[in-house]
Amino acid sequence: MDNTTAKVSCFARVYHFENNNVHIFADSMAKKILGEDYDRIAASMSQ
Repeated sequence: MDNTTAKVSCFARVYHFENNNVHIFADSMAKKILGEDYDRIAASMSQ
């Protein structure tokens, strides 16, 4: 996956799934799809 918008959208789905009790959209595969990009996006978002 080379599309930055798609990666950030996928990251948002993972973050929501892992950090909220109420799941509007439960995406348990998004983190596997992102792989190492998950950590890079998380670091970028926290800066």
